[in-house]
Amino acid sequence: MIRGRYGLLIAAVVVAMLSAAAGAGFLMVYSPLPDPSVANRQELLRWLVLRDLSKESTEIRQAILGRVDAEFERVDDLCVTIENLDDSRRQMLWHNVTILLEPWLLSKVERYSQLPDSRKIEYIDRFLDRAELWENVGSSCLRNREDPARKDGSSVSKLVMDQIQQCSKHAEPEQRRQIAAFMAAVQARWLWRQLPSFKL
Repeated sequence: MIRGRYGLLIAAVVVAMLSAAAGAGFLMVYSPLPDPSVANRQELLRWLVLRDLSKESTEIRQAILGRVDAEFERVDDLCVTIENLDDSRRQMLWHNVTILLEPWLLSKVERYSQLPDSRKIEYIDRFLDRAELWENVGSSCLRNREDPARKDGSSVSKLVMDQIQQCSKHAEPEQRRQIAAFMAAVQARWLWRQLPSFKL
């Protein structure tokens, strides 16, 4: 009888421990995230892998975009973190990258259109550097994925080109002109940056 009660006590303790662990996991995933405008790098990453940004307000997306653009000047260590995520969270991160891409591009187009000519080349260089860094993030998100999107060459570069075409279709004439000027500058500068690697 005592042995039976002892066994029930152990079972109750184990159940309580498992419930506590499950509760902690639930809180980690579902606890409210901080205001993205003041979130640190780890908290921003939680926003990007735990929440579907397509369901968030424009204000939230803009706040996350601004912080991500400022916080992740370098993403080498982020790529290692991404590769250690489970597949569902990598997929959510990739999804959110695609959600943020349009407002990110349009903000770059608008900023470029306001710059004096003397600063435009430097700005395009920074844009290309950032695009290359996020290309690495995209590769980390899609690594080891066997799906049609990956086989079709899904990448940040392809998304940029596709997205800019979509933006142009829905833009007002003045914004369409700005987009065309920006993309022409990006393509010309990208080609110029490739020249040293050409073998004559």
